[in-house]
Amino acid sequence: MLRLTRTMVLPAALLLAACGGSFEGKFQGEAVESGTLKIAVAQTGAEAKNETPPRKLPNQTVTVHKAESGWTVKFGACELKGEESGAKLLVLKGSPCEVKVATYEGPLPLSGTLELEGDGAKLNVTATVNNGSAVVSYEYAFTGKRAAE
Repeated sequence: MLRLTRTMVLPAALLLAACGGSFEGKFQGEAVESGTLKIAVAQTGAEAKNETPPRKLPNQTVTVHKAESGWTVKFGACELKGEESGAKLLVLKGSPCEVKVATYEGPLPLSGTLELEGDGAKLNVTATVNNGSAVVSYEYAFTGKRAAE
């Protein structure tokens, strides 16, 4: 006897929510922030390098929100906007954000990724700027769990 069954097609967002795979919400955890400032030394061909050693930042919060224009990820004083690149990955870019790397304090154009892992998330943000006489590199790596609401 042949038995026919019905197949239901559910929207991807509904499937993600049912599996606990929604990006939206708050994540709490810790981050590591680091950076490098390289300055060309005039007329010598050498460069001076000033590094900010990796610094642990406890009690960090990353907030993820969905709007019509895409995803918004906030951490500290920075905000990045992004698009989904698969079921568990957001690719992010943002307007310049104020950061401190060694003796440099100022805006850097950040970009990064947010990856879901079970009930947690990993946010990796980087920036590198070369203005001809100096190169500034910045990294922020967050690992956390979904915050209880």
